[in-house]
Amino acid sequence: MPYPIIQIAVSNIFRDFVTTWSKLYNYKNEHKYLKLIHKDKKLNKNDLYELFCWKNGTGNKLSSNKLKSYNKKIASKILLINKLRGSDKVDIDFMKTEFRDVSFVWRIFLFHIIKPSYFPIYDQNIHRAFNYIQQLTWENIETNLKSEIKEKFYFQEYLPLILKEVELFYDDKDKQAYIKKIDEALFALGRFLKIYDKHKVFSLHCHSSG
Repeated sequence: MPYPIIQIAVSNIFRDFVTTWSKLYNYKNEHKYLKLIHKDKKLNKNDLYELFCWKNGTGNKLSSNKLKSYNKKIASKILLINKLRGSDKVDIDFMKTEFRDVSFVWRIFLFHIIKPSYFPIYDQNIHRAFNYIQQLTWENIETNLKSEIKEKFYFQEYLPLILKEVELFYDDKDKQAYIKKIDEALFALGRFLKIYDKHKVFSLHCHSSG
């Protein structure tokens, strides 16, 4: 009778990590994200709303408080969002200023919607996994982190590494797909670290390969 076991291995190749852990990714209503993020035409207000419902993980609607914030700070700027999506340039300083009132996680997701081949998604699972891989403190990465900490992490540590990694790709669609796979891999690892005691499952002291 076959009994399943967990076999641990460590690779020095980042793409090995991405390939392996992205297979364990699971997120509700992923088909909605995939349908809309690849849309070539301009997003309408319903498209934008569905994407934020997907990110929020709440099905087809936002809570009344989140909806009020969404309408005021995001949906009201859909013309600008579509203009930025259609531009060949990425002006981070302008985008930071224009959407400065949007909460950090939603702001980065909005940046991702605007330029999915440039901005990876951010959440606590991704932050936790990244710190773990970098052998930094990861146990205290939760949703209540200060925005300043998240911003510094994303723009000074995480984004530069991801952009350096995707420079291996020259086609925007390839970049976009790979950035999403990185997100999936880090999300899966980060959620694993939160749920399970990693010290009982695996350790960075495993023999390296690759």
